[in-house]
Amino acid sequence: MESRFAAALLLIALGACGPGPSIPVDGGNEPDAGTVPDGGDGGSAVSFSGEILPMLQMNCQSCHGPPTPVAGFSVEGEPATAYPEIRARVRVEDPPSSLLLTKMAGDGHGRFFGPGDVEYDHTLSWIEAGAPNN
Repeated sequence: MESRFAAALLLIALGACGPGPSIPVDGGNEPDAGTVPDGGDGGSAVSFSGEILPMLQMNCQSCHGPPTPVAGFSVEGEPATAYPEIRARVRVEDPPSSLLLTKMAGDGHGRFFGPGDVEYDHTLSWIEAGAPNN
């Protein structure tokens, strides 16, 4: 009985952290682009201020925002104040091992996005480009 209670609490806690991964409604391979703010411009570099930060705020701020950000990690604020906090969780020398991506994909954290999800792939592209403050 106690394990069922613990499992139920875990599911409630994970659900409170925001939406899960983008799941195609029509059964296709394309994720729902609704969770990535419009910032794409047909293949140009991914923008931190126009795409990465708004996506993190939209999907992660319920846990990683005020009043007490989980794990001391906040995605709140303007790009200039949020960038150092987010950049500290990035490894440009080995982008897939970046804490930002591994947590996003569910390592010790509820899974939100993984390889193949537009949010994950855009974040990976941004890191591969050197995680610029653009």
